[in-house]
Amino acid sequence: MKKTIFIVFVIILTGCGSRQQSENLKEESTMVAEISAEQAVREIYDEVFKAYNTLSESEIIAADFDHKFMSVEYLTTDSIVCEIDKKYPGEIGFHDYDHWIQGNNWKNLSYEITSTNNISDNEAVVSLVVLNCGQKKPVKVKIVKENGVWKIADFIRDGVSELHEMQDYIAADAEL
Repeated sequence: MKKTIFIVFVIILTGCGSRQQSENLKEESTMVAEISAEQAVREIYDEVFKAYNTLSESEIIAADFDHKFMSVEYLTTDSIVCEIDKKYPGEIGFHDYDHWIQGNNWKNLSYEITSTNNISDNEAVVSLVVLNCGQKKPVKVKIVKENGVWKIADFIRDGVSELHEMQDYIAADAEL
């Protein structure tokens, strides 16, 4: 009898714990899903700039921030651009600067978010100023949700979309 009561007691406790764990997981997934576009950009740039400010160039390359933080559309387009560039060895190619740092060299990187324009629940444009080598470089980051996760879809500097420039580059190559 005591053994039966003990087993029932353990089952009840285990069930309550599972329910609480399930509720905690729901809360955590809701918190992730509810992250704002601005907060997503902040988290992305915090990670990227921390790496640039502390790691070696080879470690930064190995971190592969593009594949971690960029949208599928951007990565697909970029892949085609890289294939085109392989046809012209020795030339600079499309990517003549690093879009994360808005330049080729870096020193004491920082950034400041200046505004956020929420286009929809799944798309926004976040404006920021990148401080690199003592120069302030404004850039807009278009960010979209893919499978509930914010991904960067485009970098826009001086009103020019990097994604559109890549698409034009691909179209120009197709005409050759």
